[in-house]
Amino acid sequence: MPDSAYTDSAAPAPLHRRVLQTFAAPGELFRGLREQAPWVGPLALSIAVGMLVVLAVPDQAFVEATEGAVNRRGRPVEITSDPETIVRYGRLMGMLVAVVRQPLAAFAFAGLLTLVFSLLLRGRARFLQYLAVTTHAFLITALGSLLAVLVAVLRGTEPEGITPALLPGIPAGTFLHRVLAGTDLFTVWAILFAALGVSMLDRNRSWGTASAILLGAYLAVVAALAALTA
Repeated sequence: MPDSAYTDSAAPAPLHRRVLQTFAAPGELFRGLREQAPWVGPLALSIAVGMLVVLAVPDQAFVEATEGAVNRRGRPVEITSDPETIVRYGRLMGMLVAVVRQPLAAFAFAGLLTLVFSLLLRGRARFLQYLAVTTHAFLITALGSLLAVLVAVLRGTEPEGITPALLPGIPAGTFLHRVLAGTDLFTVWAILFAALGVSMLDRNRSWGTASAILLGAYLAVVAALAALTA
């Protein structure tokens, strides 16, 4: 299966080089995406990382997740499976979620970028170009997931996102704490990365404008969820 939709032009840069460009030279990466739209490789890599993260989660996290289980009507459910079965089933389901969720999220976000910047704002970038931007951005969130598991192992806690709420001195339970706890720093990085891709593929759009639209939408969702969980 080719790693690009454009088979009639020069081959895209190797995947390992594009991975390095994602973190060290995104401008160089996006200049290449003007001619090519390689998305399969980075998507497959982010799926593999997602499965690796599931394997790295401590067994106790799966067991604790079944404590206090309830059915759809809110009634307690008795878990009769032994811990080994719970862990095995939890890892299997987690890896299946990674395989299904990543492609769906990639196509959804690329579709959103196309809708906002190409259709509503009359940009020139194509869906496959935005899909390439999205799948490379997912490499950033994949790194964040790996670091979150590492932090959880070192702290002896369940895996959580790398958020500003990890900083000391923020009162727990406040609206500010809930907002900060819901603001994943690697997601913010990925959004700013995607905004740079928008600005370089659609030269009528500045990075500041694209960042304000995407990051503003993300923070609005985070704030709304924080308000709902008050």
